[in-house]
Amino acid sequence: LDEARVHELLERLQPAPVAPPAPDAPEFRRHVRVARQEGEQTHLFLGFEPLCPMTTVRERAALDLYGVVLGGSMGSRLFDELREQRGICYSVGSWTEDYPDAAYVGVETGVAVRRAVEAYERTCEIVDELSEDGPTREEVERAREYRLGAITIAHQSVDVLVEACVEQVLCYGDDLNPTARRDAIASVS
Repeated sequence: LDEARVHELLERLQPAPVAPPAPDAPEFRRHVRVARQEGEQTHLFLGFEPLCPMTTVRERAALDLYGVVLGGSMGSRLFDELREQRGICYSVGSWTEDYPDAAYVGVETGVAVRRAVEAYERTCEIVDELSEDGPTREEVERAREYRLGAITIAHQSVDVLVEACVEQVLCYGDDLNPTARRDAIASVS
């Protein structure tokens, strides 16, 4: 199937009606919501607002690596401190959402109820330390290699690759470039 044939087929599609503009994302504000449950274990879900804009692929790549350094792998600060050193939790992880109008860093911790306050306090301290001092060179290198490997594996799936390309165009207004995210992550120092 050549490119001219693809364009010919796409031109047969009827355009979708124009969607109404999305409402503005709510302002990020700190709050606590507790859902009571029976049992000895609980989950903490924490969200943190990035203090930089998410307007370029490089800024999004930097936030992505921040999330890996914080809690995105078994070599992360949260995993090492909360699980390995202190034995506070049985699971911990972080992720990032980098939409221009609603970016955040999320942290999830599975913890014994009796240690939930300790996990909460130490998680906030680790986030503050990483924000204030930044990651070490070794942490950035490890995070970069981890993400590049994960992206390479994920992009072996056509569905995932297409989704990433569509997100680039629709969410960020970027040019279609399947390697842009990978290239940006590779360049973060």
